[in-house]
Amino acid sequence: MSLTVFEKEYTNLLGEDEPKTERVSDGSIIKRFDLTPFPQDPDDIVCPHFLELKWATGCNYQCAWCYLQGTCRMLPYRTKLHEKDRSKVRRHMETLLSHNGSSTNSTNGTELLNSGELADSLAAEHSPEPFSRFIVPLFEGQEHFKLLMLTKSDYVDNLLNIKGQESTIVSFSVNPPYVSERWEKGAPLPESRLAAAARLAAAGYEVRLRIDPIVPVARWKQRYRGLLQRIFDTVRPKRITLGSLRGLQSTINNC
Repeated sequence: MSLTVFEKEYTNLLGEDEPKTERVSDGSIIKRFDLTPFPQDPDDIVCPHFLELKWATGCNYQCAWCYLQGTCRMLPYRTKLHEKDRSKVRRHMETLLSHNGSSTNSTNGTELLNSGELADSLAAEHSPEPFSRFIVPLFEGQEHFKLLMLTKSDYVDNLLNIKGQESTIVSFSVNPPYVSERWEKGAPLPESRLAAAARLAAAGYEVRLRIDPIVPVARWKQRYRGLLQRIFDTVRPKRITLGSLRGLQSTINNC
């Protein structure tokens, strides 16, 4: 069955309209997340639209604020990791790359495919067939897209043993130890995640960090100052994203 890449005009943060991929076929694997409002004022929170690579749902960790607790609550496997058929993922990926690799359909610069919106990107790394070993090679040999892997994991051995430095960005979510111990149940310690980030950076990967969400705990300035000091003592991230506490009503009810 042939697949189709659908495009649509989107307004970027400079106020310019440009054609971008909206989805591949039915959008079950690759689809642009465009539900957040465009910022109207200089001090508005910015949540850019992005392409999702929906390879799985669920996460091994039980972070109290995670919206997956609400989003996945009606699924039979709830928040347990549930992968989609990899042959389907491959077909949708190859369709997208072929479309944007042609002379008449090319993206304006390099765009990221976010594999960590509905699942931790490294959630399947301990399996006999790690997701990274499957997905990273699909991005090699082209210049239109990069893979963005969002994670709270500290297990990066598979990434260190494959050549994905040119096509893959890994972004680690971190919080001060006090916050992590209370609300990031089951996740590796923040220091362990930072050590994993440093290993990837030393291997040539672009590494980013997310301090997300920032939690208004007692002595928050001291705790987050300590986190920033530890970050820059360990790794120099290409970018740090700041996130606020947020949640659907269903998430609040189930957290």
